[in-house]
Amino acid sequence: MSRDAVSSVITTRDEITRLQLELLRVREELAKREGDLARVRQEAERLRADLERLKQIDLQLEKRK
Repeated sequence: MSRDAVSSVITTRDEITRLQLELLRVREELAKREGDLARVRQEAERLRADLERLKQIDLQLEKRK
């Protein structure tokens, strides 16, 4: 195998390793963001439920007037 071919194989192998590491980093970031999104969705659901309770209280207060 020529020196150029060996060099090309080594360069390609290094690039594959770099890309695999980058893919791992991106997957970890995606997992973190998915976790963040799930927490935001839970909080939004709690806020919607709170708003609904407040609307019911407001209706009850209006009926008492």
